[in-house]
Amino acid sequence: MKRDAQLGYIKENFPKLLPQFSSLSNFAIYEFNAWTLLLALIAFSGTLICATVFLFTTLDMFRFLAHLKRQISTTNYKRHRAALKSLVAQFATSSLCLTPPFLYAVVIMSSLDHAQVIVQCLLAIFSLHSSVNALVLVATTPPYRNTIFRKRPQNLIIVPVSISQGL
Repeated sequence: MKRDAQLGYIKENFPKLLPQFSSLSNFAIYEFNAWTLLLALIAFSGTLICATVFLFTTLDMFRFLAHLKRQISTTNYKRHRAALKSLVAQFATSSLCLTPPFLYAVVIMSSLDHAQVIVQCLLAIFSLHSSVNALVLVATTPPYRNTIFRKRPQNLIIVPVSISQGL
């Protein structure tokens, strides 16, 4: 939209705010059009395709691990299964990173009242991604979890060593 059209839109929909917007040198108002809808549909379709690939790949890895159960030791099987569960849980926390932009698009397209507050909440949720991912990593990985809860490995051998300084 050109500046005159933007100011006309503000005058029509928000007449009380026209003086404040008129004094701004740089602002933008975007109109919802067919290209915006097309972009949203492409993004949604891409997300569905990626989620489907992730689902089938994960199921295939669990099937493969179940097949390997007879060929590897019980300890190795448990370790592999724990590692796979940890990876799946960490990848699932990535949805925390993808959900706010999706909801942002929904809020923008639906023209909700108080959209600014909703978007600020979505940004706060988006910023939690690293912390949640770290918590999931610690919670789903036994060595990290044991370190946090101060559990010592059961098969650990401690050998006392004496170091003397020679001249």
